[in-house]
Amino acid sequence: MSFENVDPLADIARLAQSMPGPDAAAIARVEPMLIGLGPFGAALGTIAGWQGRGPRAQRLLLAAYAAPHGIARHAGDKRIAASLNAEVAAVAAGETALDRICREVGIGLKLFELALDQATPDVAEADAFAPAGLAATVAFGMEPLAERPDVIAVTSLGDGAPIAAAAVLAGLTGAPAGDWLPPQSRSRHVVDAVERAARRGAEARADPLELLRRIGARDSAAMLGAILAARHQRAVVMLDGMAALAAAAILDAVAPGAARHCLLAERPRASCARALAEALKVPALTDLGVDGQPGIAGALALGLLRNAVAAVPTERPALNA
Repeated sequence: MSFENVDPLADIARLAQSMPGPDAAAIARVEPMLIGLGPFGAALGTIAGWQGRGPRAQRLLLAAYAAPHGIARHAGDKRIAASLNAEVAAVAAGETALDRICREVGIGLKLFELALDQATPDVAEADAFAPAGLAATVAFGMEPLAERPDVIAVTSLGDGAPIAAAAVLAGLTGAPAGDWLPPQSRSRHVVDAVERAARRGAEARADPLELLRRIGARDSAAMLGAILAARHQRAVVMLDGMAALAAAAILDAVAPGAARHCLLAERPRASCARALAEALKVPALTDLGVDGQPGIAGALALGLLRNAVAAVPTERPALNA
């Protein structure tokens, strides 16, 4: 998919506003078979509704996006950029826990590097993208959907990603910046920078894509593209981490209901994130307490989901059989 309009952000909005809806008949067919499966039953109903058939979770994919963030410099830790590069190299070499889980479960793991040698501008002070740059990043994020997965998990790598996501979420919702930050990133300098970015973004709250252009990040923009493309392919998306939640929230703000084909891999720790997920009607599949490492919750949730599908018969059992 490419965006060639004079206003490329209008193309993105048009795609968001023309998304297909769920297949109510498919949901009705499987609902009697899902009783007693708890959150997995609800997830399987979601999958059936978007796929338009009995739920299928054979082709599983996890897309990990890696991008450096200018706003992360306020953490005062020069190791953030180096650790991102090291994490990318380890994933690419197949040496991480995420790689091992994906191999064991049978999940395709795709790594997408987003200009690792050049951080986005510090969005506390400058815009993240030109319009064409944002549109190109959204389009790049759609690439994993060429694999035609049944379910795709999306996540972001690096310690800077939650800081950048906090700016987007604070700007979009108006909730205090510190509420969105992980505990280890709540220094005075980081909170101040995220608050300044959020104020810059809030000026464009009525235009969510403009807000993303001003204070977003490459990973969240790319994940927005993946979520958007998945909906048009009727694939379900597993959100892993705050940057993924930020992408879904922006898309829903563009077109209410645009994130209904999404699930959360892990119940968020932060109350503001739980409230946002509830407002988006994006349920959490697990509460395993493994949300500290990018992708791990997503990979585990995909594996559990694949096993849960086995509980659903391919045909509705006949009465008195």
